[in-house]
Amino acid sequence: AAASIGAQAASAASSVEVFDVVNLFGRMANPTCFGSIAKHASCQIDTKSLGVQLFSDAASSSSAISKEDLKNRVNEMAFEWPLKPYGTEDQRAKTVTLNKPAELSEWKTQAKRKNLGDLFYLNGSDRDRVNSALAKDPVSDQAIDNLFKALSKDGKSVGKEDIALLSGMDWFEFSSLIFNQ
Repeated sequence: AAASIGAQAASAASSVEVFDVVNLFGRMANPTCFGSIAKHASCQIDTKSLGVQLFSDAASSSSAISKEDLKNRVNEMAFEWPLKPYGTEDQRAKTVTLNKPAELSEWKTQAKRKNLGDLFYLNGSDRDRVNSALAKDPVSDQAIDNLFKALSKDGKSVGKEDIALLSGMDWFEFSSLIFNQ
């Protein structure tokens, strides 16, 4: 699981780019991080808070949303660059302390693309600058398509119960799910 996600992306059949998945996870995950709270970063998916964001203002009393609704709601969510989980399962609690962004080379590429210079990822204000700049970039249609394929049982909608699949996922688990659609 600790292999570079970039290598997985290169071998994946889909055209989802690494940043597409960072952008998607960085909106859907929250700062809860293996028993701690990560500042200026996302770490794990909490399906309770994700469910509120996806389904709280559904136009009807239905507990399901279309792919277009999913896309719109995900793009409205705040973005925070995800943290790379540390070590083995027993060592995951150190993730917040080590504070390493997932896909560091992609972090650098995106900072340059946004003309932010060579930012230091441990600095909270630099993280805020990256998060703010990248929050304006919508999640790609291909990443949304792959998420929808992973979650939808009927191919028409995603229901509240469908997002349970994502419960507690970290960067490695989520990116593997999306790249393998």
